[in-house]
Amino acid sequence: MNKLSKRDQKVYFFLFVSLITFFTPFIILSFFNHPSADDFILGAKIRDEGFWNYQHHTYFTWSGRYFSNFFASILSANNFLFKYYYFHCLFLIVLSLLGVYILLSSINKFLLKTYYTRVQVIIAAGIYIVILFCSYAEVATALFWFSSAISYQLPVALFFAGIGFSIRTAYAASFSQKLLYSMATIFCIIAINGANEIIALSLGAFVLIAGFIIFKFYPKQKRAICIYFIIYLVSFTILAISPGSTERAAEIPAAGLLKAGGVAFARTLYTFWNILKEPLFWLCAFFIFLQSQIISNRLDLSGSPVLAFFFKYRKWLLIALVVVVTINYLPLIYLSNGSLPERATNSIIFFTLLLIAVLLIIFGAIYSNKAILPQATIYFLIAGIALTILCNRLFFSTLQSIVSGYFFDKVMTVREEELSEASKRLNKKAVLYNYDTSLQQQMKHYFPTGARKQVEELITKKPEHLFLFDDLATDYNLNILKEYYRLDTITVIKKQE
Repeated sequence: MNKLSKRDQKVYFFLFVSLITFFTPFIILSFFNHPSADDFILGAKIRDEGFWNYQHHTYFTWSGRYFSNFFASILSANNFLFKYYYFHCLFLIVLSLLGVYILLSSINKFLLKTYYTRVQVIIAAGIYIVILFCSYAEVATALFWFSSAISYQLPVALFFAGIGFSIRTAYAASFSQKLLYSMATIFCIIAINGANEIIALSLGAFVLIAGFIIFKFYPKQKRAICIYFIIYLVSFTILAISPGSTERAAEIPAAGLLKAGGVAFARTLYTFWNILKEPLFWLCAFFIFLQSQIISNRLDLSGSPVLAFFFKYRKWLLIALVVVVTINYLPLIYLSNGSLPERATNSIIFFTLLLIAVLLIIFGAIYSNKAILPQATIYFLIAGIALTILCNRLFFSTLQSIVSGYFFDKVMTVREEELSEASKRLNKKAVLYNYDTSLQQQMKHYFPTGARKQVEELITKKPEHLFLFDDLATDYNLNILKEYYRLDTITVIKKQE
């Protein structure tokens, strides 16, 4: 293992401080977060139908996502979700970091012979998650909205961990270790397939690609990849043939194949744009390329048959990447008649970024005989990465959302208290102000003599990552609130008299 010099320690400390600074607003915002309509549906169903009856009812009438439904139900039991709504956001951030760390530490230990220190691996995991969050089309549904995040970000974290566990299984020194890591890998496969259809398809593509490489270059591992693929097919079938998913899909007319192909390709371009628009991605991509060059030279990987294969077909790798992403979109676009929410795009962005990282490593190793930059230039590059972690739109928007998020928390707290109190009354009636009117009341409370125009604009701007919609704006959401709080009527006042 390389030991960090004093200069290296200072550089990596700078990176670590940047990462802590980046994630701090996310932690603060999680405590300002509040449940919304679909969360209340889950709460009411668990309360009224019971834990296991809800699993049965959902699988047969609404969704085949057996794992995300099960996990969401656990968090909703005894109103835990609604008492500690901040928990899921913090949990998913930590789990995402842990998943990437398991992957990178596995690669470092078994493939790179512990080339990097643990500190470097931890920081690399943090930077990767920053790039991922910055690339997401919609952070609110990836982390803050529980009903979405538990179905989308949870399998993303398990995807990283599953690859790491599979590597550890292949290199395990003892039978007990091999059994432990193989069971962890199998759990991740089953959980991913039971959490989200999009990421399940990505997992299938990844298993097929890995299977091709293993059959061609690592035949001793054929048994393991065959077992993983069989488990994948079984668990994916359980997801795909669920009566709930079938009934829901039947309500949406399928798109024509030509239309689906065109929209899928357009979505692919949009996916790449979300990643390539980030300066942090470009700096890190350059750094990964350089590191791959250095590692390939020092570990003498240039003679690897795998690298020789990729060198032979290097001109086709980028085309293959675009094709894989487009094919990943195709069945979903076809079944949804060309319409996918942004949270679905997040799932493809995650997979695309992972494949791009793999290609950068491959290209760096392939061209390891090219000139390598001096160490001083590497330090400047790392300093640029540290600065860019904080100089991006996402970090600015999370900071900006803290102010409006504070008042969002006040508005939603008052609303939930009134709904709770109304549920205890005999007449079961609640009278609420809509969000904008309630927000004005909060502003008058904190600024009785009025606030400066700039401050008022900052407060009245909806917190981008917390505010998805006002539950009081539609009859559908009002009915959900009435069901959860067991109310007869909810009267909404739009303007203060």
